[in-house]
Amino acid sequence: MIWVTNFKSLLIMAIIPHLFACASACQTDEAAHVRLVQKIGRLGFPNARFLQYLIYNVDRGCFVSENPYKNIQQSIGSGGIILAPSVHARILSALVTSTKRNSRALVIESGSGYLTACFSILTSHTGVTFSSQPNKELTDLARKNVEKWLKHKELGVKFGLELGKQIIFTSGGDKTAWSSNGLYDFIFVRTKDGSVVTELKKLLKREGRLVCLEGPDWGKQKLYLIRYSYYGTYQESFLMNVEYEAPPDKQSPVPPTSAPPAKPKEDTTSEDKETTDVSGKDTIYVPREESTDVREEDTIDSYAEEPFIEPGVFDPDYFSHTSIQVKHIPDSKVLFSLCISIILFMSFF
Repeated sequence: MIWVTNFKSLLIMAIIPHLFACASACQTDEAAHVRLVQKIGRLGFPNARFLQYLIYNVDRGCFVSENPYKNIQQSIGSGGIILAPSVHARILSALVTSTKRNSRALVIESGSGYLTACFSILTSHTGVTFSSQPNKELTDLARKNVEKWLKHKELGVKFGLELGKQIIFTSGGDKTAWSSNGLYDFIFVRTKDGSVVTELKKLLKREGRLVCLEGPDWGKQKLYLIRYSYYGTYQESFLMNVEYEAPPDKQSPVPPTSAPPAKPKEDTTSEDKETTDVSGKDTIYVPREESTDVREEDTIDSYAEEPFIEPGVFDPDYFSHTSIQVKHIPDSKVLFSLCISIILFMSFF
């Protein structure tokens, strides 16, 4: 009996670390994730193949636990928000072709860390992505999410990325940290009133790009691109409008009375085709999950599925795609259940 007791103790001691690892792993659904990647490719945004590459390698299940693959914006606590997949895709489509060796990027997001992970793939192991979150709580949350993502399928090893080296989190809400890190090749900022845009324009390198999502957390927002040319001039291009339906606790009791703003004139002389909305829609309407009055064609879930093959290794100097077959990885929830079952089984001895 003594040896049985000792065996049980040793087994439990061996299982507990794996149990905690299962609990802290990304809660992913491979099939749903691949379907999302397929639908992103059908949105009509520029650089669709590269978008699929990024979104396939950055699983939203590492950054939000509920409905990670729904085309909805979600609150993540402490005032944080994770944007809808379609909005993330449009942001990335405007930046993906501007990457190069030793790129430096700045992400000013709202706590999820999702775009930080995407940008770190664009800057690669030769560059640096700086991430700024609104406060300490959201900085800790984003860092934790990115750490989970790096461990998921050993993506940190695959891309040669490490926290503190290629991915650096600045002090939460500290604007002085933005300029202390030098100039950037591309920047993303989520801003309510556009007050920081002028300051961020000064932090761009020549031929750098700044993507701004401006507007309230819930409601109408405008997504636009600012390019800093080689000759030292700034060019602003409209990307798209986004309209979020607020959850019940965020809705204003006073209905809006002013007319919606006119659509900004698009820059038709631009050489970069990705600065125009090729999807055929000026506005993407992102409903709450329980909304039923939204036209089907305005949602990401309306697009037909098509075969998807994971692209090859990302090279920031040129885009080379060596197709390899997608392999199924056991879901972390299944591993967690298996660990629990083993412990319960051994408790009967």
